[in-house]
Amino acid sequence: MAEYKLVRGHHTNDYLVHTADGWLMVDNDWPGRFIQTAGALKRAGVRMADVKYLFNTHYHVDHAGLSQELKKQGATLIILDTQLPHIKVDETYSRDPGMAAFQPITMENVVVISAADSRSYLNKIGLRGEILSTPGHSPDSAALIVDGLGAFVGDMPPFEYLPMFRNAELDSSWRNVLAHDPPMIFPAHPEPFVPDLTLMPQPGYLD
Repeated sequence: MAEYKLVRGHHTNDYLVHTADGWLMVDNDWPGRFIQTAGALKRAGVRMADVKYLFNTHYHVDHAGLSQELKKQGATLIILDTQLPHIKVDETYSRDPGMAAFQPITMENVVVISAADSRSYLNKIGLRGEILSTPGHSPDSAALIVDGLGAFVGDMPPFEYLPMFRNAELDSSWRNVLAHDPPMIFPAHPEPFVPDLTLMPQPGYLD
């Protein structure tokens, strides 16, 4: 089973998953918090130089705000092709004085893959799993499935709350994730948890 570490961001959970040549970081922090992130990595026993890959579950600023700075340290950013139209969305934050530290994401040190090709790519870096497109919270939402470990789902709300949202897209995304039988769910805000499938709403609640 792959090793992982939880690194607390400003108000999100950022995760590290071990690969053949270092760590893959799932989500990162707000702009301007690079030093704090470096400190959090150090406390977790991980050198910045050992973060070899980045994957963002979506491109809201609290999940992708340090992507460019981390790429400048040598990390490769893995982007699902369905996310590509959205990676510049948060450049609007650079016009907010409170987000002056935001660095727009360039295409250097970037790998763009499809969901269909993701398992092959992850296998090359020593990680058994795949990346799923999981729209619902946002059009660019995606989940990292690591075989035998679990699903890193970003801001997907817990599936027992699906009837509150009545969002067919979100429902479909959760069913796709759960079809991969993840032992754990690793969300961006609540604590990681073991999925209780009895809480998944029965088909038909959207009728």
